Amino acid sequence: MYSNHHILRPAALARQAPRSPSALLPKSTFGLSENTNYAVILGRVFKLHPLFDEALFHILLSAPSASIVVIQESFLPWNTLFYDRLQSYFQQHTTPTQTAELLSRIRFVNLDYYTDVLLQASVTLDTFPYGGK
Repeated sequence: MYSNHHILRPAALARQAPRSPSALLPKSTFGLSENTNYAVILGRVFKLHPLFDEALFHILLSAPSASIVVIQESFLPWNTLFYDRLQSYFQQHTTPTQTAELLSRIRFVNLDYYTDVLLQASVTLDTFPYGGK
């Protein structure tokens, strides 16, 4: 049976102190409208298995007004590889117009905004089949 354990150290808790809703950055900071519902991927880009691409594809298809936020890596080639892989998967399963529309709802956001993005997310997504440690 798969188990995923998270251990929070006091220093980590202090860095991620809760914020009041009024102190959060507006969603427009991340390229989203204020009424946008979005899911945020909790894991790192390099952990995103190709099986996850299919899940993202179906999430975007089933929620036409939703977006998916990806926390971008500082090593930019990983972001590009992931985006290109998504684009390839989407192209294999949709029309060019639909691929462009689905990809327009993927947002890469700087790690500096992680807390704001996480606290305003409608849904969080874990990185199956590889979870955090």
